[in-house]
Amino acid sequence: MKLKIAYLSLKPRLRLLPALLLAGGREMQATSFFLGMQINRKEVFPNFESPVLNMRKSVMESLVDAAAQIPAERVKPGKAHEGQIAIISEEANPIRYFIIIRNIISLGGLLKF
Repeated sequence: MKLKIAYLSLKPRLRLLPALLLAGGREMQATSFFLGMQINRKEVFPNFESPVLNMRKSVMESLVDAAAQIPAERVKPGKAHEGQIAIISEEANPIRYFIIIRNIISLGGLLKF
């Protein structure tokens, strides 16, 4: 038995109208959502990723440069060679570098790898 809208009386037609509007609205909402996700994946995220990576690289370079200035300032050209070696080995202690790297990574989630 086929049900045609033309054969319905006024009361069932008025009941069917909100259901059709709701179904059409949901379809438009789903289409908009999936098209928005596709645009984000293909256009927005690739263009956003490179500036974020460049910012993270520049922050990491700045932190490494700042950490390298400490031993460079302590090792002066006028000091004896053995004294310079002692200062460099003290600064290059693996435990100290572990602490520096841990502090760099824990910068408020800025450098997530």
